[in-house]
Amino acid sequence: MIRLRPDQEDALARADAAYAAGFRAPILVAVTGWGKTTASVEYIRRQIADGRRVWFLAHLDSILNSTADRLAVERIEFGWLWGQKTQNRAAMVQLVSVATAARRLADLPPADLVIIDECDLAIAASYQRVLDALGRPLVLGLTGTPCRADGRPMRDGGFDELIRTAEAQELVDAGILTRPRLWSFPPPLDLARVKKLGDDFDQRAAGSVMSRPKILGDSLEHWLELCREGDRIRPTGAFCSSVDAAEKLAQRWRDAGFRAVAVDGKSSKGARREAEDGLKTGQLDLVATADMWLAGVDIPQIAAILCQRQTMSLRVWLQMLGRGMRTCDEWSDMIILDHVGNARRPGLGTPVDPRMPLWSLDGYKKSPAKNKIIVPTVVICEKCYSTDVNKVTGVCNECGHVRPRLPPGVTVDLEGRLWEVDLDPRKRLKEQMEREKAERMKRQRREESQCQTLADWIALGISRQYKKPQAWAILRFNERQKRRQARAGPVRRSRA
Repeated sequence: MIRLRPDQEDALARADAAYAAGFRAPILVAVTGWGKTTASVEYIRRQIADGRRVWFLAHLDSILNSTADRLAVERIEFGWLWGQKTQNRAAMVQLVSVATAARRLADLPPADLVIIDECDLAIAASYQRVLDALGRPLVLGLTGTPCRADGRPMRDGGFDELIRTAEAQELVDAGILTRPRLWSFPPPLDLARVKKLGDDFDQRAAGSVMSRPKILGDSLEHWLELCREGDRIRPTGAFCSSVDAAEKLAQRWRDAGFRAVAVDGKSSKGARREAEDGLKTGQLDLVATADMWLAGVDIPQIAAILCQRQTMSLRVWLQMLGRGMRTCDEWSDMIILDHVGNARRPGLGTPVDPRMPLWSLDGYKKSPAKNKIIVPTVVICEKCYSTDVNKVTGVCNECGHVRPRLPPGVTVDLEGRLWEVDLDPRKRLKEQMEREKAERMKRQRREESQCQTLADWIALGISRQYKKPQAWAILRFNERQKRRQARAGPVRRSRA
C-alpha cells in the first residue's frame, strides 16, 4: 500500500479541487524525484475505486515499463495499448503508447481520465488526435517543466490550470532529494582576473560558452578526482552529444581500467536493462548515453552526472540532472560535472534554482525581459568579455574584435579546470540581483547615450514610465550640459 507524503497528498487534493472548480486539464508540476509516478499510481487506485476508467499515456517505453512495474507491485490490474497487440481491454486501467494510439483512433478503449506523463509534449498533433478520438475526457498532466522550447503556450494543448509543488531546494532540505554539488565553467571574468589565473585556465573558456559546442577540461581527470573516494567509485550517468561520442567516452573509461558501457536508441532492450542493473548492483562504474535516460529511468544509486551534451532546453537539462537527484543510502550527495557549461547558460542554471513562480500556461514571447525561463543565446567577446556581440557577424560592438568562425559540427576542447558553483540559494539570489542590476544599468547608459536634445530626454523618461518625466529630463539634460562645459574649459571673453 502506497503511503504518500503530506505534500503529495496535498497535490492530489488540489487536483480534485481543480476538477470540482470546473477545470478539465490541470498540470501537476513537480521536480524529478518528487514522486510523480508514485502519486499518479495512488491517484489511479482512487479513481478506479470510484468507478472511473483511467489511461496512463506516455511517449517512451521506459516510462510505460516503470509505471507497469509500479502497478504490478500495487496489484492494480491493467491492460495495455502498446506495440502490436492490445491486451486486457476490459481492465479499468490502460497503459497507452501515444504512437500506438494515434495509429488506432477508430478502436480505442474508453477513458474517463487520461494521465499524460511529460505533458509538455502533449501539444503535438498525435496527442490531440488521440484526445479528440476519446471525446476529450478529463486530463491530468505530469511534468517538471511546463514550458516548451518553441514558446508555445501549454493552453494550446487544452491545459487550463497549474498545480505547483515544492521547489527542489525545499526537497533537498527535507532529505527527499540528495544534495547536489556542481562543477561547471567559470563565470565570465574581466581580463585582469583572468591573467592572474596563469596557465591553469584557458582564457577562451571565459568567453562564449554559448555559440559553439565546447568541452572544458579532461573529463576522466575530473571524474577520478571527484568521483573516486578510496576504493569507492560513484556510479555515474554520462550524457553525450552523439552515439559516437558516447562510445568513445565509454571506451576511454574501459582503457583506464574501469567498467563502462554505452547505450543508445539502437541498443537492444536487454542491453539497456543490463546497463541499468549494472549501476544498481555496482557492476558498472559508468554508463554513457546519447538521447536516452531523460525520462522513465529510476536508478537511485547514480551518484554522479557527467554532462557533455550541450543544450538550450531547460527540460532536457533538468531531466539529465534529475537522474542523480534521488536519495541513496550509500552516498550523501551527488556530483555534477558540467563540461559544456550548461549551468552558465541564461535560463538553465542549477538544479536547485527556484522556478515554480516562473511557470505559466501562456508560453512566452521572444523577449528575455518578460520571461527568464528560455532566453536567446548570449555571445561573449573573447577579448573584452562584453556581451554586446553581433550574433550574425561575430563583431564585438565594444572593442571591434571579430570572433573566428568554425565549421559546423566542430567541438572545441578547452584546456582548464571546472569551477565549483556555490549553490547556496541566498548567495545565488544576491549574485543574480547584482548581475541583473549591472545589465540594467548598462542598458540604461546605452539608451541615455542616444539622447541629444531635451525632447529626446523627455521621450526616454516617458518610455520608462517615470512619474515626472519632464522634470527628470530637464535635470539630466542640464547635468550633461554642465559636464560638456567642464570638459571644454572656461569660456574666454574678449575685451571690448
